[in-house]
Amino acid sequence: KMMIMRIFLLILILIINSQSWTKADDIRDFQIEGMSIGDSVLDYFTKKDIKKAIKERITYPNSQKFSMLTFYLHKNLKIYDSVQINHLTKDKKLIIYGISGINYFENSINECKKEKKIIVNELSEIFQNSEKINRKKKHEYDKTGKSFTYQTLFNLISGDEIRVECYDWSKKMTKKNGLDDQLVVSILHKDFSNFLTNEAYN
Repeated sequence: KMMIMRIFLLILILIINSQSWTKADDIRDFQIEGMSIGDSVLDYFTKKDIKKAIKERITYPNSQKFSMLTFYLHKNLKIYDSVQINHLTKDKKLIIYGISGINYFENSINECKKEKKIIVNELSEIFQNSEKINRKKKHEYDKTGKSFTYQTLFNLISGDEIRVECYDWSKKMTKKNGLDDQLVVSILHKDFSNFLTNEAYN
């Protein structure tokens, strides 16, 4: 029931906003938990929450240009279990360049894929002029090569990007790091998308 409700809530939000999306290929028209690219993290979370997130923030293996803040099971979250927000590391205003909504699936990659398919179908109707790419690849975080990402990418005319992904972690990664399979819905500014592709892991 909870899974069905999550899907319903997400699709409802997509339908409500679809009119504006069909008129403009603008990543800022897409929201995750009410937040959009170009907004400031400071407007959505308390100083205490942000201070904790900054203390635990993650940078990328080959570059510290961007940092990731995670807010897990926060009272402000209505659809997702957690959100991850990327900002320029040195930016004190914490302007959002990338935001991901995440739901967790305990050893249930097939359920993740079902929910992913529903979201992808809805986005395909909204962003008909975008380039859509489907692919399976090894997850960069697992150096054994036994964890996989199932991705659908929507490359917008603006250069910005929307991603819908399922992370299928290996048993070893789950046991060692406590990682559950995940559905990840992301909106990425073109600068951050380029960073992920060319700088973060290379």
